[in-house]
Amino acid sequence: MAIDHDRKLVFIHIPKNAGTSIVNSLNVHNPGHQPVSYYVNKIDDWSDYSKVCILRDPVDRFISSYRFARMDKSYWHSIDGSSPGGKHPDYDLCKQYNINEVVDILSKNISTMHIHSHSFRGKRSLMHLGFKTQACWLDMHRDELTYLTMDNFVDYFTNIGIKLKRTNTTTGTQDAGLDGKSEVILREIYNVDYKLIYENENR
Repeated sequence: MAIDHDRKLVFIHIPKNAGTSIVNSLNVHNPGHQPVSYYVNKIDDWSDYSKVCILRDPVDRFISSYRFARMDKSYWHSIDGSSPGGKHPDYDLCKQYNINEVVDILSKNISTMHIHSHSFRGKRSLMHLGFKTQACWLDMHRDELTYLTMDNFVDYFTNIGIKLKRTNTTTGTQDAGLDGKSEVILREIYNVDYKLIYENENR
């Protein structure tokens, strides 16, 4: 599990938020992307542990997820099947359509996406968990969590003696071509994440 018992630290691994680098640097078993509720009953002295997650701007995260899906080879996926996860589940769709077309596909199929939950039910247009909201991993004990950002998480882990090894970085064209209309749609879809970020900036 992503639990460092020596440091009494629980890391909530939200997809596409630098989590692979952290889990690998902690040198703990990677349970995959599990919500807070997964960990609660696995630690007897839960209140003695620090609970940490990273929040990322939702539009930036969507762009990263799109670009990640289009990579021929990444840390987790490859079109030749040589990586642990095989071919990225959204590779074909994201290679066929530009990012604005993918936003349109997402918005027209939002009812089947279960984007605010961990559910795998429904005919999901985008399969990777990086397209779901960040909030759905924080289903319990939100007030107990330490929320980091993409700007400060390295300093946090450095200060507690963890040297991060960069892993699973997304490569490719930095400008994915997202237009203003698509950004507005994404901000509406991921409004719950923007609310979460705003609340924690003002805690």
